[in-house]
Amino acid sequence: MSPSIHAITFDLWDTVVVDDSDEAKRTAMNLPSKREVLPVLSCLIGLTHGFSACLCDR
Repeated sequence: MSPSIHAITFDLWDTVVVDDSDEAKRTAMNLPSKREVLPVLSCLIGLTHGFSACLCDR
């Protein structure tokens, strides 16, 4: 039985305040931007744990 999620937290500085200070490093490492990743990650977490919609939609 997998553990249930009791809370999901995000870094306030990166999600509410637009902080692009490390985007050049992410690009150099061939990673997508945080702006692209956050909605996908929240959907993956939400749908994996039984939510009927993405967490960003709530």
